[in-house]
Amino acid sequence: MHFFSPVLWQFLVKWLTEFALFPPEASAIAPYMDAFYFFLLLISLVGLVLVGLMVAGFSIMFRKEKNPQATHIEGSTLLEATWTIIPLALFMVCFDEHGGNYDHVPPPAVPPPDPTAPVGQMGFRFDRSGLRVPAIAVSPWIPEQTVVNDQYQHTSVIRTLREHWQLGGPLTARDGAALDLAPVLSLDIPRDPDDWPDVTPRPVLPFDPAHVSLEARLKGLCKAACFPVLALAKDMGLPAPDIDQDEAIGRADAIALIDEVFGHMFPGLHAG
Repeated sequence: MHFFSPVLWQFLVKWLTEFALFPPEASAIAPYMDAFYFFLLLISLVGLVLVGLMVAGFSIMFRKEKNPQATHIEGSTLLEATWTIIPLALFMVCFDEHGGNYDHVPPPAVPPPDPTAPVGQMGFRFDRSGLRVPAIAVSPWIPEQTVVNDQYQHTSVIRTLREHWQLGGPLTARDGAALDLAPVLSLDIPRDPDDWPDVTPRPVLPFDPAHVSLEARLKGLCKAACFPVLALAKDMGLPAPDIDQDEAIGRADAIALIDEVFGHMFPGLHAG
């Protein structure tokens, strides 16, 4: 450290005194622009250090005790720190797909992002929403046990950010028509932290080898996923059995089929 300190100090002094992005011959105000950008860089570095120290401090001081029975599904330190400082933010948990579950409500019509854009594949104009997905909004400015049934879009997050910080007009027609999330934050005074719920992860169930038995029969989506693989195998000219939709498919047979088909496409994944 005795050797490196003078060298490091000389490097920093030289870098600080010779910091230049714009050549002097480019403009008469080039030195002022350099000073301005250096100021922004300095503020960014200070802010980065402060935020890092805050996250580390909250993680150490307020992180909930680990549940030894839930080591595989407990929240990360970053999420726990976010939960701790939630009075400063609206914490949104958005889902990008529905998990394959059936939805009895047909997807509604929505404005296309760009009405002048050319038609997509199969004549799709991006004028229809997808299947419904849940979203979770966590904030002390939301009343307890609030359930919102209004139709929001993922672009509602963009709409909310634009409206709150006056960031300008809509990026597309989709976020222009999306609902603002601000009305969900309906409390005038945030809830007391002592009134917040305690989040406890669910315990991990004991491992049961019977749940992954190769002799078990596939059901539901797992079984249905085998038939596209069969069709792909036949299209590739590979030997594939003719299996009826009502015929039982064992796990071992499905694994062998998938290995045979995708082993030709990705040889490095072939079990054999």
